[in-house]
Amino acid sequence: MTGIIVFKSTAGSTLKYAEIIGGETNFEMYEAKRLDLHPEVLDQADMVLIGTPIHAGKLDLAEWIKKNFPRMSKKKVLLYTVSLTPPDSPKIMAYLKAGLPDEIIKAIKFIPLRGRMRFSAIPFFKRIMVKMAINTIKDPAKKAMMLDETDHIKDENIKPIVDWVAEQSK
Repeated sequence: MTGIIVFKSTAGSTLKYAEIIGGETNFEMYEAKRLDLHPEVLDQADMVLIGTPIHAGKLDLAEWIKKNFPRMSKKKVLLYTVSLTPPDSPKIMAYLKAGLPDEIIKAIKFIPLRGRMRFSAIPFFKRIMVKMAINTIKDPAKKAMMLDETDHIKDENIKPIVDWVAEQSK
């Protein structure tokens, strides 16, 4: 079974997970914007793992997924999202449902992962937006937590993804 990892990464968390997953599965990695230039890669894969960050409650690759889903509808598709929101938070499902139609959600496997916050790695414009959003928070403890550099990326977080790939490959 051939598989690929399609991803978008802004500050490096989704890329880091793609590298870890690629190391475990031996799947080739492709940035979504580059894959648009080579659609045959997507057409030839039996399994597609899609990694996207969530920013301000929105899946960065939602439009890409909707545009390309007709070409993936007969494939085994897993979507992993990366954000600072805990994976068991109800907000995660709300973000997913706001970004993708039910027909896609029902057809894919979904696994949310936690990422990291490194202000130095965020593009300048997004860094300003994040700081503006943080300034609207009244609670000093919550504000401090949002400004804290944190890293939740761990190799063991991808176990459900690797297990799913193994199961689907049987």
